[in-house]
Amino acid sequence: MKTTVTLSLLSTACVLAACGGGSDVSAPKPTPPAVQLAPEVNPPAPISGALVQPGLSTVSRFIKNGLYGAGQNPVIYQTAIPEASDSRSAFSTTTTQEGGVDEADRMEYDGNYLYVAEYPVWTPDQTEPQPPYIRVLKRQDDFSLNEVNRLTLDEADSNINGIYQHTDRVAVVASGYPMMMLADIRGPFVPSENKVDLTLFNTADPEQATKLTDVEIDGWLLSSRRIGDDLYLVTSHYPQVAGLEIGSSDNDTRWRNYNLVQAQAMADLMPKISINGQSQPLHNAEDCFIPKEAEEKDGSAQIISITKVNLAAPSDIQSLCMVQEAEQMYMSIDSLYLTATLKESTQLHKISLSNFTYAASGEVDGTLGWQANPYLRLSEFDGNLRIMTSHYGESISHHLSVLTQQGQELVQISRLPNEQQPEAIGKPGEDIYAVRYMGNKGYVVTFERIDPLYVLDLSDPTQPSIAGSLEIPGFSSYLHPLENGYLLGIGQEVSIESLPDGNGIPVDNPVRSGVKVSLFDVRDPANPKEVGTLVKGDGYTPVEYDYKALTVLQTDNGYRFAMPLEQWQSCEEVCTAVWQPRNSLLMLDVDTTADGSLTELRQLEVKQDEEYYFFGGNDRSVIHGDHLYYIHGNSVWHSQWQADAEITGPY
Repeated sequence: MKTTVTLSLLSTACVLAACGGGSDVSAPKPTPPAVQLAPEVNPPAPISGALVQPGLSTVSRFIKNGLYGAGQNPVIYQTAIPEASDSRSAFSTTTTQEGGVDEADRMEYDGNYLYVAEYPVWTPDQTEPQPPYIRVLKRQDDFSLNEVNRLTLDEADSNINGIYQHTDRVAVVASGYPMMMLADIRGPFVPSENKVDLTLFNTADPEQATKLTDVEIDGWLLSSRRIGDDLYLVTSHYPQVAGLEIGSSDNDTRWRNYNLVQAQAMADLMPKISINGQSQPLHNAEDCFIPKEAEEKDGSAQIISITKVNLAAPSDIQSLCMVQEAEQMYMSIDSLYLTATLKESTQLHKISLSNFTYAASGEVDGTLGWQANPYLRLSEFDGNLRIMTSHYGESISHHLSVLTQQGQELVQISRLPNEQQPEAIGKPGEDIYAVRYMGNKGYVVTFERIDPLYVLDLSDPTQPSIAGSLEIPGFSSYLHPLENGYLLGIGQEVSIESLPDGNGIPVDNPVRSGVKVSLFDVRDPANPKEVGTLVKGDGYTPVEYDYKALTVLQTDNGYRFAMPLEQWQSCEEVCTAVWQPRNSLLMLDVDTTADGSLTELRQLEVKQDEEYYFFGGNDRSVIHGDHLYYIHGNSVWHSQWQADAEITGPY
């Protein structure tokens, strides 16, 4: 049984000298008391194994150890994203990782109304940023747009992280800072306290929308998802203790830190939730899950909250508490997973969404790497979790693990490569640039100087294998599965002179030369083919790191795609800067009915704002039948799906 270490200060005993009349022997001087060292605890770090609810005393010790330990052993962490749907719609929706799992985006469209989060703009005469709001634009019969309402938020200094639109509800997620990856905010080194706001509007009549509720949660926004009426917010709260001196090694300061932390009431360290201005605890400390294997000197003060809000009944709010290091979140239709890095392995914690509780934990060799959306390396299918990890050392290696839940353990049931399937995923020195899963297939792009596309056969989860591979110049950093055995790859072309010469010796390091879009035929997994390619030089597309920038509409013959481009061109006489951006929307047609084809319809370019530069990463678009809306900056433009169609706007 583990016990709490109790510390007390030593008192100085006064040693009295014996008095002897006439004695000339001096009394011995007392020995100075030994300096009592401040207690030692382990630095906050992920701990292997399952999670438990051990009760108030143990949770309290674990959190306080985490607070004190972070000050004693400061560590600044460094940061080391849809399955295809066969449903047809008249208009495009937000591109997501998993079918049925919605993700927040800058805009939402229901076929009649377009909701757009205003891009924050600072002008020279402003002393404060403009309050955040959502523009509501109504589609007219000719597909022009009229602004009919604005949905305003109470917090003027909030940043809108994204919005959801579902039935007659619009939910706006905002926070004091832009959303950060989990790895960016581990530890106590956040600039200040933060809060996440969820504002819910009744949009049964969008032109007369009413605010239903405002929910405010202590912490940083890690991610959010929506399944049906349920909206899930994952937040990270690190308790703020006034007077705590971070990073000091002085014994007296460490003692002050220790006593300060121990004096804190647990209720004051836990995150709060405010509903329409009424504040209450989000959790009771005794209800939190912590690692089962945590010892008395272990601790963490990263309090992860998973909060579920019923959009149809906003008063129905539930929340789970996990005190554990975490870096990434992946969510399927059935489960939510949190991951953390354990030196050279990845820890996983599974939350069951059916009964909304902690389910199991597991661990796999390797880490999730550096790609923009590491959670694309995870996929749950038929109750099994597939995860692609990488090991970085003297050499780079990659492997796929398949895990299944047994009790409270995620057990590995297969691994690739293995003795029966020894072929490596990627050639020596190649890193992983993209991973996607579609049903019982997996697709992996590795790259160092040339791009191999690997097709994985996952039909038997106990015996995964490499079905085939293809080598082409350039690389894809995002893969979008299509119907009929096709795959769209979006990434970068590399300069041809940087590729290996006839002797296989690289001439130079590869140089990215522009956006590359590839159409792959993977109907024969053993022989994948590139059947279409398009290169746009001197630029990139935000889709490479944020797949929500990709717009997709399925048609009778295939797909229509739209993606923003940001290209940089020399700026000589027309402006004062050395370079100026050229923002546009690339419109593509993909035919998947026969041999497959990729065709550029148009590079739609609108009038640039001469006063402000709007980052192309926030550009979005909507395809509605033969019509198109392009959002650049705070303006919306309209055109049609034709090569020479007129552009109208801005709205």
